[in-house]
Amino acid sequence: MKKYLLVIVCVLSAVGATGQSFSKSERMFWLSQVWKDVSDNFYDPDRLVEIGWDSLYMSHIPLVEAAETDAAFTGTLQRFMARVQDGHTHMFDMTTRKPYMAPFAMSYIERGYYIVGWAADRFPGLTLPQEVVSIDGLSVDEYLDMHHIPNVSGSTPQWRRRQALNDFNFSDEATSLTIVLCGVEDGRTTTRSVRYEPMAAFANAAVAAVDSPHKRGNNVYPQEDKHGRTAYRIDLKGFEGYSGNVQGG
Repeated sequence: MKKYLLVIVCVLSAVGATGQSFSKSERMFWLSQVWKDVSDNFYDPDRLVEIGWDSLYMSHIPLVEAAETDAAFTGTLQRFMARVQDGHTHMFDMTTRKPYMAPFAMSYIERGYYIVGWAADRFPGLTLPQEVVSIDGLSVDEYLDMHHIPNVSGSTPQWRRRQALNDFNFSDEATSLTIVLCGVEDGRTTTRSVRYEPMAAFANAAVAAVDSPHKRGNNVYPQEDKHGRTAYRIDLKGFEGYSGNVQGG
């Protein structure tokens, strides 16, 4: 039976709850604790040999020592555990919650990435859904591989992608992204600069979302649903049918 490493999550959260920075000795303790608990409890010792778990521990010592903030330190621990690539072996950082949020959410649908929800006033002149063609000059897969896949655990590419999309939604900093979009309805390509904003900035935002983004066909057919909301029957190239609702837009 797999053993779950939830004890690491709970103990680490309790230490960080004081609001004080982790000292060098505390950082080394938690790195060593993660290494030991995985070594003792992980269900597949051969996997740990395969990835060089002991060598990874040694290589992460200078990384946790060099981390300039608690968020950077706990992020290093997350990436350390993510090297196991098992969906049940990971760490939730409850002490340094990322304070900034992207103004849109993506879903992966039939080998493409689509915006299925956003703060509508950040995207004037555009309608949902939009395909995300690139982020900062990279394909979405390349961007996720570089910035988010290393942070997440999972034994399958599908699960790691899903977790990476969740990780994408939040940031430690108010950074900006340049995204290229292609409208599903009109086929128009546009480039927009968006930034991660404090969560409070979205408190009164007009949020638009496509419900149940699954696939169906070749065109977009607007209609009203039983609640009077605009609804779309959307055909996307290679999709198998879906009907969704756009709310608030």
